[in-house]
Amino acid sequence: MIKKLRRRNLGTHAGANHYREQEYLAAHNRRFARAPAAKENFHQPAPLAARLRAIFRRESQRVISNDWVVSYGGRSLQLQRQSQRYAPAQGQVTVWDAEEGSLEVEDRGQKLEWKEIVRATERSATGEKGMENSGPATATRRRAGRRWKPAAEHPWRRGYQERRNPRASSRPAAPPLVVLSASAWP
Repeated sequence: MIKKLRRRNLGTHAGANHYREQEYLAAHNRRFARAPAAKENFHQPAPLAARLRAIFRRESQRVISNDWVVSYGGRSLQLQRQSQRYAPAQGQVTVWDAEEGSLEVEDRGQKLEWKEIVRATERSATGEKGMENSGPATATRRRAGRRWKPAAEHPWRRGYQERRNPRASSRPAAPPLVVLSASAWP
């Protein structure tokens, strides 16, 4: 059809639509139209929305870790335990990702319940409480990518004499020594 439009110098939408309706469809139907082989209608009704949702979703295989966690798309999904004894380490599950963003996790055809694990950096960004253990040990913890710098009251920040003899810094300073020359002797 594009070649036929080019031969007739039709470059606008209106001209192409007029040609298609008046000339092209009539010639196309005369050439390719056939009578149906049977009178029965074999068309099926459209599937329900739930069936379409199950068809049009992404499927991915994931491995369960020792603590029932599955990683998917940069997220950590904590699965609810199915039994107290059985931890399916290295077991395979299927993660279904629907178009609207919902996730489902299945194990051997059975749907599993899960909740997302929020990382500490995400907690601080959303305003949730961070780690419960926020004592002095977490204040001196090294950050990734930065060099450790001692605090202002750290012993390394004091002078050498103070570090060598801590009591010397608390004593009063000694009076200066007086040196007498040889001519000053009687």
